[in-house]
Amino acid sequence: MTFGRIAGVLIALVLVAVPTQACAYDGPEQFDHARAVLTSFTTSLERRAAGDLTGAIAAIEEARRLAPLDPELALEAARMYAVARQYGAAALAYTDATTLSPRSVEAFLEKARFHLAGGFRVEQAVIAAREATRLDPENLVARATLAAARVIAIAAGKYEYLDASPGRSYNSPTEQANGNGGTIYGGRGSCCNRHQLSE
Repeated sequence: MTFGRIAGVLIALVLVAVPTQACAYDGPEQFDHARAVLTSFTTSLERRAAGDLTGAIAAIEEARRLAPLDPELALEAARMYAVARQYGAAALAYTDATTLSPRSVEAFLEKARFHLAGGFRVEQAVIAAREATRLDPENLVARATLAAARVIAIAAGKYEYLDASPGRSYNSPTEQANGNGGTIYGGRGSCCNRHQLSE
């Protein structure tokens, strides 16, 4: 995790610790809470760096228990679960991260790559990559991820997730090819031109 991300988490914790309504201050217990979250978070990073995934996961779970609405903690937990091959927990944490931060291109891209790397639930990869591209249409990484997810979706027979238009589905690879000029990779009439990469 970069220094900038750690700083972002610190700022978020301070904002949580200090209530905004009428600049009220309920006492030092709020700062104690923020400090406890930060301690658990940094402990998780230290344990992960030391190769102690079990300890890292326990610490990040404690941080999330204390601050369940923090999207950065959810994203970091997802990464740790994925490294530990706890794929079900990772999938849930990635969903939490994108739900808590619905405008985070990073979160949606990581979610898409997670599902692509696992080779399962490819439809989730398509949906996540599509959302990342919708949020940042000029992001070449997002566009490439979406293209890769669509290719894998075709191979898996998940035609209903290929098109960005709601309600559109393909019945076969032939229909997909014919409907897009005979290719799915690019060029005149391809899916990357005929169908927009974002909604």
